[in-house]
Order: sequence, then structure tokens, then C-alpha cells
Amino acid sequence: PTAARFSPTHPPSTRTPTFVPTYGSPVIAKIYCQGYNEVDGSFMVSISSKVTMISVWESHDDQIEFMWGVSSEDSAFVLKYGLTTSSSLTNEYLVLLPHALDAGQKYAFEIRATNRHGASDNGFINITTASLPRGGLFKVTPSSGTALETEYLFIATNWTSDPSVLPLSYEFFYGE
Repeated sequence: PTAARFSPTHPPSTRTPTFVPTYGSPVIAKIYCQGYNEVDGSFMVSISSKVTMISVWESHDDQIEFMWGVSSEDSAFVLKYGLTTSSSLTNEYLVLLPHALDAGQKYAFEIRATNRHGASDNGFINITTASLPRGGLFKVTPSSGTALETEYLFIATNWTSDPSVLPLSYEFFYGE
């Protein structure tokens, strides 16, 4: 809540105390990962998807500044607008670009909210990335042919990954 304090000095003409509002720290109630469920204290995400983290906070001060940070098993990972994020690091939400995170890793994201008087609070969220698909078979029949003439059959069976990212989708394309 907003509190009032009185300045020890008074304007010379009125000798009336000056009202100066003070504000307590902003409170980060929670950070959640949009579109994903929390399991065992962490959100399991797919590296091929955009990941949006949203902070839920409250403050009686309307001038709040935000700053996101991260620590990970991969110490080379950094948050950088345009490289790993599509949102500024000073928003109350953070959007990670697809493929910004590495598969099978753990990340701890932090947001700091600071009011105009320097009072602040931090919120944390743990993100675990799903492992890459594994254990499957990929078969092409026939094994050779002529481009745009030969009809090919692609079979992808028995692939698996972390249950939270199932079902898997498959994409086939021609490349050199």
C-alpha cells in the first residue's frame, strides 16, 4: 500500500508539511510459461517452438522497470534481442525465438521488477528443454532414382521424445 511521510522541511510561505508518497517493493507473484504445464518445478518446452514467459506482478507504483536474466548449464547462452529473443529484456514478458535454446538443457530465468524508488523483487522460472527425437527408423524406398520422376516412399517409425512434446511431426524436403 501507499504510505505517506512528511518532509522535515516546510515551504516557507505555508509552513504546511509536504506530502511525499512512498511505495513498497513491487511483488512478483509468479512467472508462467504460456502454453506449457509445470512438472516437478520446471516447464518442459520444445526447442522448435516460440516460448513466452509472462510475469504476474503487482505494485501501487505505476513506474516499474523490468530486467530479465538467465543462467544455464550452457554458460554460453545469453539473452539478446533479435538473436535469442523477439522481445526486449525490459518487458514484463519475455519471448524466446524458436531454436534459441538447446535440447535436453535446464535454464533458470529471472525477472527483476524495480519501482521508481529503487525497491525491487525478483521472480524465477525453471525451463527444461525436451530431448531431441530418438530411437526411430527412417527408410526411403527406392534407395535411388531420378528427381521429379521417381516416386519415393518415406517411412519414419518408432521415434520418441519427452512426453510433453508428443505427438512428433515430420518434415521431408530436398536439400543439397
